[in-house]
Amino acid sequence: MILLRSKQVAYGVIGNFLEFYNFLSFVYFVPMIGATMFPADGRISGVFGTILTFGMGFVFRPLGAFVLGNYGRRNGVSKTLMISFALMCFGSLMICCTPSYARIGLLAPCLVLVARIIQGFSEGGEVGPASDYLFSLGKAEERGLLVALLSITQSLAELAASTVGLILALAMSKEVLFAWGWRVPFALGLVLLPVGIMLRRGKLGDMPPQARTPPQHDTLPAMDYVLLFLAISYGSVAAYVRSFNVTYAITILNQPSASVMLFITISTIVNIMGIWCGGMALRRLRPIMLLFGAGSVYVGAVIPLYMWCASARTPLSLFLLCCIPAFVGGLMQASNYLITLRALPDRVRGHVFGIVYSLAVTLCGVATQPVAMWLISSLHDPVAPAYILIFAIPLGVMALFLLSRKDRTTAMPGT
Repeated sequence: MILLRSKQVAYGVIGNFLEFYNFLSFVYFVPMIGATMFPADGRISGVFGTILTFGMGFVFRPLGAFVLGNYGRRNGVSKTLMISFALMCFGSLMICCTPSYARIGLLAPCLVLVARIIQGFSEGGEVGPASDYLFSLGKAEERGLLVALLSITQSLAELAASTVGLILALAMSKEVLFAWGWRVPFALGLVLLPVGIMLRRGKLGDMPPQARTPPQHDTLPAMDYVLLFLAISYGSVAAYVRSFNVTYAITILNQPSASVMLFITISTIVNIMGIWCGGMALRRLRPIMLLFGAGSVYVGAVIPLYMWCASARTPLSLFLLCCIPAFVGGLMQASNYLITLRALPDRVRGHVFGIVYSLAVTLCGVATQPVAMWLISSLHDPVAPAYILIFAIPLGVMALFLLSRKDRTTAMPGT
């Protein structure tokens, strides 16, 4: 039974891990990919072209959620997750193997663009069915921890990508890293291909332990879609503001890059601890109570943390700015997943969640960091990123409060 449950969990999270690993690997190696795949008429133009190419993956996420979500409703979770995983791996293979601009000209950036579109499409189609599958695995008191595994694997993927990047940076010269070393992370991601195929080739995804009772109504009021969007968006905004701390600390606070990367890595581990603690706490606490408590701490702490960091500019202040929001935000993530998934009818849960999640992540991923930088420059206030958080978090928690009163789960009474 333990072996079966382990396989079921691995089945649900492996695509999520690969998605975020590919996502962050691309981010970390933007300068190298730009120098290899774009015309050599300026470093900035190559980086800009690579960032635009990366952004196209976000644009195609909602389409993937819609197309693969509909496919999954008709053909089952197993086939859907196998397709999304295969497409992810194919996109990584394309990035890994595409020749440089010097060898094939404009075909090089075009192929990388196609690869990112494929990855974005597959990422959009993965998150809904995978979230729904993990949600369906456990009893009522286990669901919080099970859905928290999605966030934990995202953080583990971040650790894996940053570790690979650090090792390559230490082991290779700049010339080698720019020439071909940046391809190594994508090649390493392909190691998961046989593991994923072995896990997802059967019917495991279509046989959750508890049988579902078809709901009477599959439609949602329009306002519920708005609430879902706000509930998912606040978590994405908080995550992107935390990742913005790298740029913030180096460019605004003039902190050394090595210290910043060390604190970001530690904060990722702290975030995993927070997610796990939040998932375990849901065995005893109502999700909305945990959200109110942790959200109040988050909103109350974030402005003092930014003020202290901006004025003191010490390693301790930066360390706490990275780690306290990471832990408190982690406490909230399982509750966020649990409430949003409960608010959706069984037969459309994965489909609707995937589309709304993809839209929220796309808009927040495109807008959060530019808005943060714009606020800093416009207001001449280094505390400006905190203003985004004190607006987004209460709005998201209020949306989750309203959604928590609309439990539409029918798979297990009493949830």
